Amino acid sequence: MEEEQKKKEEAARLAEEQKKKEEAARLAEEQKKKEEAARLAEEQKKKEEAAQLAEEQKKKEEAARLAEEQKKKEEAARLAEEQKEQEAVTSVYYENCDAVRAAGAAPVYEGSPGYGKHLDRDGDGIGCDK
Repeated sequence: MEEEQKKKEEAARLAEEQKKKEEAARLAEEQKKKEEAARLAEEQKKKEEAAQLAEEQKKKEEAARLAEEQKKKEEAARLAEEQKEQEAVTSVYYENCDAVRAAGAAPVYEGSPGYGKHLDRDGDGIGCDK
């Protein structure tokens, strides 16, 4: 009988040990799942951050492109205005100061329409001033 009792106790001890091993395995599996979920969440967070940074970079590049485009438009407008001014200066021609006075344009200043060095005897930038 005593041996039977020992066998029962041994079986109970082994069953308890088995139960503890199973519980430890279950807890280890739960821990593994938690770590995997945390790793996946971290990966997702990094992907989202990378996407956000890429979007910000894209916006910066677009803003730089638009600024460059605006700068080119302004430069083109400035050049067109200079061309227009140059055409105005060269499109009026006076043969002599009598022609300037007859047109009511005397005196004519350097840079203004109709000015020419042949009208500025003293070279001071003012033609037909006398």
